[in-house]
Amino acid sequence: MKKEYLIKLKNNPILLGRFLGYKDLSNIQNTWILEAFINNKNMYVLQSHRNSYKTTTIVVVGVIWYLLFNPNKTILIVRKDFTSSSQTLKEIIKHYNSEKIKHLYYFLLGLRFSLTRQTSYSIELNTKLTISKEGNIECAGIYSSLTGRHYDVVICDDIVNLSDRYSKAMRNDTIIKFDELKNVVKKDGFIILVGTPWHKEDLFSKLESQGISIKKYPISQTNILNKEHIEKIKKTMNESLFACNYELRHIDTNDKYFNDIKYIRFDNDKYYKKNNFMLIDTAYDGSNFTAVTILTDDKDNDRYIVKGFVYRKNTYDMLDDINKLYKKYNIKK
Repeated sequence: MKKEYLIKLKNNPILLGRFLGYKDLSNIQNTWILEAFINNKNMYVLQSHRNSYKTTTIVVVGVIWYLLFNPNKTILIVRKDFTSSSQTLKEIIKHYNSEKIKHLYYFLLGLRFSLTRQTSYSIELNTKLTISKEGNIECAGIYSSLTGRHYDVVICDDIVNLSDRYSKAMRNDTIIKFDELKNVVKKDGFIILVGTPWHKEDLFSKLESQGISIKKYPISQTNILNKEHIEKIKKTMNESLFACNYELRHIDTNDKYFNDIKYIRFDNDKYYKKNNFMLIDTAYDGSNFTAVTILTDDKDNDRYIVKGFVYRKNTYDMLDDINKLYKKYNIKK
């Protein structure tokens, strides 16, 4: 009987997920886990829309399931920053310390399960028989020092995020750090990259240009969100961001965060006399521009008024100009 349960669980990892309380997992998530952990010989790249349970499926359920059958394996979970990856590890620890997991190990394997190591960045299971400085599961951010450490599996979860959309430097950093992570994978190990695209020049696009296959699950294929939910999401973001995060495609449109934009003259005494705000986007070298934005509110008409200036100058060289704008537009902050 126990053997039958083990075989069934080995072929259907989402059964473990549902057992742990993740009732919404379906056959799609089952496929992701099997492809990422069993059929993966080198690198598995998964793109799926936001709110599709990627982290829950791969990083939580997938990891616990994989170690149930491979207790000596070492796994590194990498997110953009250490705090995020540590939070994910905390969720995993919560499951491992639960009575459910203890009963599962005892019922299936006849073992009294416990954690022999538990820190903010590393845990080790008592089922691990090999000795290594690496625990069964460890976590890190993309800037964490991993010198001298090696893992059977490296999972990169959401290391491409909003900061990659708006910063070329961050996009380049992410690509470099991902390449460096390949050095901590054991010779017979593999990498799992999970996330959502954010920019046409981000890490995913780079890998695709290198001929690396990406498994893509846009919102139209998963049936996880209903039409009403999708329409609500569309109202909260611009068209190009929705295309990236939910349709997994890039479109050439300017980001528009406000609908029904109307163009009026800001040069009016009414706006000069108000308490206005100023934002300066600085530039110091290269071909960058210094941008100055003046913002005021027009409560009578329930709208914001914005005026912008762009200068192809070093910000330090135009402090006098900024000061004049500061006085002219009655800037208070």
